[in-house]
Amino acid sequence: MKPPLYLLYLDAYHQGDPLFQKELAQRFARTAPGEPPALILHGGGEKLERTLEAEGVFPEREEGVIVTETPRQKALAERAAREANQDIVALFTEEQVSAVGLQGADRGLLRVDESGAVEAGALGWVEDLIKMRVLPVVSALAEGPERIEAVPPARAALAFAAELGEAFDVTLCLLSQGDLPGAKALAAGALPEGAFAEPGVARRFAASDAPTLLVDLGGLFAEKGLQGVRLEEA
Repeated sequence: MKPPLYLLYLDAYHQGDPLFQKELAQRFARTAPGEPPALILHGGGEKLERTLEAEGVFPEREEGVIVTETPRQKALAERAAREANQDIVALFTEEQVSAVGLQGADRGLLRVDESGAVEAGALGWVEDLIKMRVLPVVSALAEGPERIEAVPPARAALAFAAELGEAFDVTLCLLSQGDLPGAKALAAGALPEGAFAEPGVARRFAASDAPTLLVDLGGLFAEKGLQGVRLEEA
């Protein structure tokens, strides 16, 4: 029987909420090391958008990622993801949580081809970190055909879930914006408005091979194990 792993998708809404992140870190700090067994996947946050807007550039987003056109914009996107990773890990470290920051482009963790398909490389050393009760915090950066690229965090999360599924019983966890719906299971396309910040991601996760739960912090840290609303494809 494979050990459980909760792949926590830090959506843009919660990534932009420092109070939520602090509470999340404090919750981890109050549990035993490595409990719950988790990996956090995040994007670049709002810093890149603010930087570009300050320069009079108002970019569009595709799948949660700002569309970058020039080499400088791409470099800024990479830097934003790296700095977001450092900030999140610093917050967890401050709360004395054993967390380690990983860039998705490190050691071929994530790769993206010219079509935009994202795949995970060999994750044996990430598996070892989890088994050592360390919390990996991973940015959605990937090795591209020509350079490191910021990729849609949802694609990165699904790539990780598929690869880590060989060693763990992976559950994809989405963070509710408010109170959880009362049902035990819901079609991802039928979530109440405002229940989750990125409905398209919810539908995509529900269609994957890994089970997907919409959770709040109470459910994520429930004494009897992970509790939430199961999201179904249909």
